[in-house]
Amino acid sequence: MSEINRITGQLNAGFKGEAWHGPSVLEVLKGVTAEQAAHWRIGDSHTCWQIVLHIACWKNTAGRRLLG
Repeated sequence: MSEINRITGQLNAGFKGEAWHGPSVLEVLKGVTAEQAAHWRIGDSHTCWQIVLHIACWKNTAGRRLLG
């Protein structure tokens, strides 16, 4: 397995599969509605929705860069 394939696999696992660090992003968000995510925040932090968009954007960016 190439290093690029290994890294891409880790990115995918962290987002939707069996992540090495614990629950994946999709596992954590299971059952959370878009309306809940748009309003869910701790203090003055970003909403859950904003954080998920940030994660998705950088997952896709990293994947594109790895694959050329």
